[in-house]
Parts: sequence; C-alpha cells; structure tokens
Amino acid sequence: MTAALLAGAASGAYSLVSADGGTPLAGCDVIAGGDCDAVLQSPWATWAGLPVSKLGFGLYCAFGAGWLLVPLGGPIGRIGWWLVDICVPAALGGAPWFIALQAVAVGHWCVWCLVVHACGVLAALLAILLRHAASRQAAPSRPVLANLLMTQPGSRTRPASQWFAAPPGLGVPTAIGVLGLVALVGVQIFYPPQRFEVLTDLPAELDFDLAADRPSTGPAIAQGGGFDSGPLAMDQADAQEQEDADSSPGVEGFTPPAIPAGPPRRPLGERVIQVLDGKLRLNAYDHPILGSPEAQYVVVEIMDYACSECRKTQPLIFEALQRFDGKVAVVVLPWPTDVLCNSYVKKPKPEGRGSCRLVQLAIAVARADPDAFAAYHAWLTRDPKKAAKFMSARIEAEKFVDVNSLRREYDDPKTEQLRQQYIELFAQLAQGRNLRLPCQIVGNSIVSGAPENLESLIEVWEKHLGIKASPAP
Repeated sequence: MTAALLAGAASGAYSLVSADGGTPLAGCDVIAGGDCDAVLQSPWATWAGLPVSKLGFGLYCAFGAGWLLVPLGGPIGRIGWWLVDICVPAALGGAPWFIALQAVAVGHWCVWCLVVHACGVLAALLAILLRHAASRQAAPSRPVLANLLMTQPGSRTRPASQWFAAPPGLGVPTAIGVLGLVALVGVQIFYPPQRFEVLTDLPAELDFDLAADRPSTGPAIAQGGGFDSGPLAMDQADAQEQEDADSSPGVEGFTPPAIPAGPPRRPLGERVIQVLDGKLRLNAYDHPILGSPEAQYVVVEIMDYACSECRKTQPLIFEALQRFDGKVAVVVLPWPTDVLCNSYVKKPKPEGRGSCRLVQLAIAVARADPDAFAAYHAWLTRDPKKAAKFMSARIEAEKFVDVNSLRREYDDPKTEQLRQQYIELFAQLAQGRNLRLPCQIVGNSIVSGAPENLESLIEVWEKHLGIKASPAP
C-alpha cells in the first residue's frame, strides 16, 4: 500500500509540476490516443476553478498521512483511520469518473493520470482489506515475507491489533468521503467547466501591428520550400496520399455555406482594424476573411485546420454570420500546430503533421482570390473528426482558384511571412495564460476555446460588439 501511495503521489506531482511549468510530459504517446497536454489543459481538468491535479495530489497527501498515523495507535491512530476512510470512496469513485471523462469528453488519454488513478484504486482496495484485517485482528500488518524475516523461529506472527489502532466505525468518515465524491462529480455535471471562456485581462506587453509590413521576429527555423519542392513538398506519406486523392471526397457535391455579402469590397482597398484597445492592428484586406472587409464589425479568429475543436466551430461561425446579416466579418488567422514551422509547439502531435503546409495553402488561396477563401475554408473544415491532408487539399485548392495564381501566392515570401506573424501573435496572446484554440478576438476581449452551441457564440458577439443578431428562423 505504501508503494501504491508513493507511486501515485509521485506521478501526480510530476504531472502537476510539468503542467504548471509548461513542460511536456514524457511517455504520453505510449498508448493510442495518448496526449497528456490535451487532457491536462482541457476544461475538464479543473473543478470550481481549481486544477483537478492539485485536488488529486491533496487526496494522496491526506491518504498517506492517514496511513502513517494508523500504526501509532490511540487517538492519533483513530485520526489516521478517519483520513483513510474519507479517502477510500473518493479514490474508488473519482478514478472511473475521470477515466470516463478522458474517454468520452476529451477523447485523449493522459498516461500519468491513468497511473495516478490506478494507484489510488489499488491503495483504496488494500486499505479496505487491511481495515477488515485490523477489525478482526486476524491478518498480518506487513507482507508475509516481511513477517517471516522478522519473526523468531517458534514465535507467532504479531496480530494486526499490535500494529494498527482499532479502526473506528465506517459511518461518519465514509459519509464524508462519499459526499466529497458527490460534490466532485456533481459540480462537473451541473456546473460544467467553461470551454468558451471570455478573458478581459489583456496582455500587458502586447503591441502587434499586422497592418504594417513587418519582418518576422521569431526564431530562425525551417520555413519550408516552394509549391513543388523543398521541405514542405511531397514526402513518402504524401506520395501514398496522392494515390488515394482521387478517391477522397472532393469539391464536387460540396455546397459551401452561404455568407451575407455585406458592403462591397473597394478596389485596392485598405481598412485598418484596431482591437484589444488598439494593441492589435490589422488591414482587413490583407488577411483571409469570411465576409466583407468593409463589414461594420470585424472579429479575429486564430485557429488551426488540424484542430478538431477549431473545425467543429466553423459551421457555427458561418451560421452566426448569417444571423448578423453582413454586419460582421471574421478575419481568419490560421495557426499551425506543426513543429516544422512553429517553434512554440513544444511537443509534436500526429494530427498537427502537415498543418504548416495547410496554413500556407489556405493563405495562398485567400491572396489568389479573396472571394474564394470562404468556400475553400469551409471545405477544409467540413469534417470535424478528420483533418484534410495536404495533397488532397492542394488538389482541391486548384479547383477553387487559378492554379498559376495559387502557385505564385504559395511561393511568395509574403505568404510565409504572414504565417509566421500569425504564429508570433498567438504566442504573445498566450503568454502567461492557458489560451486554447480556437481563439477569437471580439472587440477588446479574448475568447478562448470552442463555443458549446450557436447561441453561446452569438451571445458573446452581441455582448462584446454591442449589436443584436436577427432572430433564429
């Protein structure tokens, strides 16, 4: 039991310290679907604003303290049994609850969290057995091998009553533990954590001007090659993907969602938008946009095509744009979660592979034909469960825009520069805070995470833009 408590506490402490320090946890990809960061940074990793990992570590500390006090006997030993009896139902009930959340709500596994839960269940079961043994004074307090080594020949094994204080009744401490478990689960069910969180405290050091032709200030890393060559071009996996591209769903039969036209574009137009109290400035004509750059209100979204939550959000954005009748447009700043071009990604993830090229391709489509971007963006995000592959996306892009224009814009250094600027912008916004994709900038507020439904998205836009949406049809 001591080993189980120590192993669980050590695993919990490691995940807690790593998560607080922003250091990726080792060994998280040893099982299919393993992604410790996704679990520990998910909204379900908090309870009433407190990190669940801290609550779990506190439970282990209480469990361990009780286990150390039990052998002291007398009133102190009874206090130890109280602590143990309180922790047992919490450990037995909390483990399956959080494992179910990983499987159903998060969709990823945290290996270290599973170790914590397994050790907690093991310690709880051993505590039940030892409590029963101590109550009946019939079982040794230590492993059989230890008793054999420490017992003189001809002597009898010391009964549990000589090692443990007589345990108190189960009623009160067990009831406290059960009530704690009910509170834990009940709060997360009836007051679920906010997945769509509005942050009003702005980064103090932020001063980002996307309206200026500014050079990239990020670290020097591999930036990729041209449309048909270089590090971002076809590799072996892409070659296999291209063989299957003809059989993958294309734009034929795909109907992009309608967007209200809004005010017409101006030839060679320029419209500088200032958000976040002027800390972020951008020219609405220079970036991918859903709607008109002359719309009365402009929302800025940072997303990644490899992010499932981002893809789930896009249909809601298209519906919201219809409800605002062309008064709102959304500037889309794609942020690749691929270490090939994004040095701020500390741990590569399989789903992020190729997102550098997808982002550059989407920006190239927007620059080649701004009016075609919305339909292509909708095609890229059409499947919430599966990200588009680069080769398929490239083939389909040539159906949305002129291939020569697409190649020219993809190879233009300005396209790559925009991609790097988007990377640096989100890194500055996320500095010192747990900012999740998709991320929206609505007026002077930053909105982190995916909305639960269309109405929650519209409610945020109405509140922070100061306008009203049309009634639902």
